[in-house]
Amino acid sequence: MTYAATPTRPAAASAPKLHQSAHIAAEAWTQLVNQAGRQRMLSQRIVLHALLARRGDASAAGLARDSLAMFAFSHQTLSRGHPDMPMPADPRLTGAFHGTGGADPAVRDFVALAERALQPGAPEAAMDQLAGQATPILGVLQRVAQLYETLAQEAARTQRRQTTELIERIHRVAREARIVTFNARVGAARAGHAGREFAALADILALISEEVEQLATQAGQISKAA
Repeated sequence: MTYAATPTRPAAASAPKLHQSAHIAAEAWTQLVNQAGRQRMLSQRIVLHALLARRGDASAAGLARDSLAMFAFSHQTLSRGHPDMPMPADPRLTGAFHGTGGADPAVRDFVALAERALQPGAPEAAMDQLAGQATPILGVLQRVAQLYETLAQEAARTQRRQTTELIERIHRVAREARIVTFNARVGAARAGHAGREFAALADILALISEEVEQLATQAGQISKAA
């Protein structure tokens, strides 16, 4: 993924791009959890490199701006989503970002403060304010990361339950198909010569039912191992 080279403050007007959390793939949940966790590291990297730049490190200002760009982009994804990674539709997550005292305004303020502190000739007070926000923003981001982890675990449990229910339904249909097959064989036997074709179809149905049940059993074993 490529990020902008200059800091970009998250857009305030865009509405969250929501997605039913139960339907988000496990890989997408992993990306969201990792991204939420990475925000903590990026916030501290921004402050560290800004301080080093203030002390004369020639490369630190550029590193701070790059980290700020990644931080702002990640926040946009986590708090509002984007076409490739919609925000999970969960009221707890929406409230955590956009409710009273939510993370969204705190992150926006931190981004704006960092932008001011990284301006050439910025006053010392701006750097002091940014350094003073290092610990508070870390706490905000920690709560968001923990919530994403909780939601990911809940989604995984829901998906496992749905998989189990689907496998049970397949087993049930296969058992019913076996009963129908047995009755069909009995009927074909009673029909004698006229029932031979019907008996052949019943045999095919029996083989299909057996294969379906074997596949359901294998799927159940894979689900338990996952």
